[in-house]
Amino acid sequence: METYHAVTDHDKVAQLAAIIDAGDWPGPPLVHDGDQLLTGTHRYAAARSIDMIDADIPLVDIREVFAEADMDWESVWHEHGEPTANEPYYVDAILELPPAIRRKYGIDME
Repeated sequence: METYHAVTDHDKVAQLAAIIDAGDWPGPPLVHDGDQLLTGTHRYAAARSIDMIDADIPLVDIREVFAEADMDWESVWHEHGEPTANEPYYVDAILELPPAIRRKYGIDME
């Protein structure tokens, strides 16, 4: 899976890996759009560092997140442009989600 942001804190990855390896998942599921990971870059790197496969990592599709807010992802991104790793498209579209939904899924793109 491609990540939206680069891993910047390797100590954080190591700490998260220890938590995950102990059987706990720190935080909400990771949000993705296809093979593009939008949240949880450090948690993803931590999980992969202990050989977890994507099927075992808690993931939620951005379409499901928007559906929970009674919104349609495709309609929203059409207003802002094609969903790509180009930050303004994702940020502008995701910022239309209610703050409570963004908090629930750990989406901090401001």
